[in-house]
Amino acid sequence: MKTIVNETESFELSKFLTERPITSRFSRVEVLRRLSARAPEFLTSARETLDSYHYVELDRNVLDLAESFQSEITLKASEAIHVATAYLLGNRVPGIITYDKQMALNAQRLGIAVASPGRY
Repeated sequence: MKTIVNETESFELSKFLTERPITSRFSRVEVLRRLSARAPEFLTSARETLDSYHYVELDRNVLDLAESFQSEITLKASEAIHVATAYLLGNRVPGIITYDKQMALNAQRLGIAVASPGRY
């Protein structure tokens, strides 16, 4: 969202992103659904921005991992999908960008580096 709608950390995030972002295909659905409900005037520019991202398909491996995290990994379903995606990408990505404290904590528990440009 912060790459599409100007929010508190948008400027810092844009400076942080030096390459095309890699994200779960699920991210696209989340962003477009959220904008459709709250700020439909951003949908066209959102699609253009999102078309420039690299996507990891939501496949069986991602879903299996997301649903099998142990009880100490306390994530909502959508967060589990994002963390599972980053986990499976391993060293192909430097880590995960999130502004959600719970998601950050759980990603770190799994050994995933976390960045929150402009926040922490």
